[in-house]
Amino acid sequence: MKIQDEINDQSAMPAGNETLSRRGLLRNAGLLAGGVLAGGSMLRATTARAEGAGVDTTVGDGTAATMSTASGGPVPGLAKAGQRKASPQRVVNDLAILNSALLLEYLEAEFYTRVVQADMQRAYLSEPVRQAALTLQRDEITHVQAISAMIQQLGGTPIAKPGFQFPGAIFISPLAFLSLSASLEETGVSTYLGAAPKVQLKDVLKFAASIYGIETRHAGLIHYLQGELLAPHDMEMPITIEEALARANPYIVKDQVTPNGMVGGAGF
Repeated sequence: MKIQDEINDQSAMPAGNETLSRRGLLRNAGLLAGGVLAGGSMLRATTARAEGAGVDTTVGDGTAATMSTASGGPVPGLAKAGQRKASPQRVVNDLAILNSALLLEYLEAEFYTRVVQADMQRAYLSEPVRQAALTLQRDEITHVQAISAMIQQLGGTPIAKPGFQFPGAIFISPLAFLSLSASLEETGVSTYLGAAPKVQLKDVLKFAASIYGIETRHAGLIHYLQGELLAPHDMEMPITIEEALARANPYIVKDQVTPNGMVGGAGF
């Protein structure tokens, strides 16, 4: 099926939190990222639809500009993103990247939230690992909120949060938790690095770099807790958005969507 046909199919989908298949989510996210980053027809079609519908593609001010990080400081790049004008193509390009990043941040935030919930019931984590899980949960929820705010600042709509599933072992075994945590954090680091050359708006790049830096610290912390070197490699290796989505695929539940603003679900 051609990308243009996929666009038509996607535009016909109902809005809101209706059922969304895992295959459809990953396919649309992959096509969105791949089509936009390759300068393909999806970028032109999306821009044309926005202009034809009379959508103002100029970045506007909003309440997200006042958002602060958990530490109390401003989110780098977020406030200024609402004060600059940008071409429609550049905005659509960066919205595709941000929404792909949001999917991965949803995954990480949900992962740590469920681990924290499990530890509250079973107390299976040591104190250092428990504190790490709490810190990572806080940071990833902040990333979800910040990316959603940036997308809205650019005039876009954050993707719906899908349902997630995780191996049962991570809720009873500290080693299983740390192993999957290391994998997710390394994926985040590599994805942000791989996407950086594709970002076209300066404020979005600054914003993404601020998250990338925290993800590298997360990865180092997990490696430390595993008794490994903080930086097991002498250079970070980038991956494509498509590769990142493929890594996320096993943890996405088919035919389940949860509200955008919620992190953490019933049970584990």
